[in-house]
Parts: sequence; C-alpha cells; structure tokens
Amino acid sequence: MEPEQRIQSPFSVMFVSFLLKQDGKKVTATLAPPHGGEIPLEGEFADGTLKLATRSQGGDASP
Repeated sequence: MEPEQRIQSPFSVMFVSFLLKQDGKKVTATLAPPHGGEIPLEGEFADGTLKLATRSQGGDASP
C-alpha cells in the first residue's frame, strides 16, 4: 500500500492507505481503511478529474 492519505467525511477524519493503477482513462484502486479489509475501487481520470466508485451491499457508492 502507499502512504496514508487523509479523507474527511461529514462525520470524521480518517487516514487510509490506497494504491492507484491507471491504464489510459481507466483507473483501479485498492483502499485500505484503518479498521481492516481492502475495498476495490474503479473509475476514470479524464479532463483533470479523478472519479472512483465502489460496489457496496446496498448498490453503488461513491467514496
């Protein structure tokens, strides 16, 4: 995993590790939250904007 990054939500701040891979516009990532487990992410980098999403048991969710 890569160095920790700070993510702020409406409820708290958490530090997570993640690894990004890019193939053209397609981006995949693995997010490792402090409470354990890994979360796969998929998305794209286009026009200077990175968009990532993950599937949760409830459907699509944007991290």
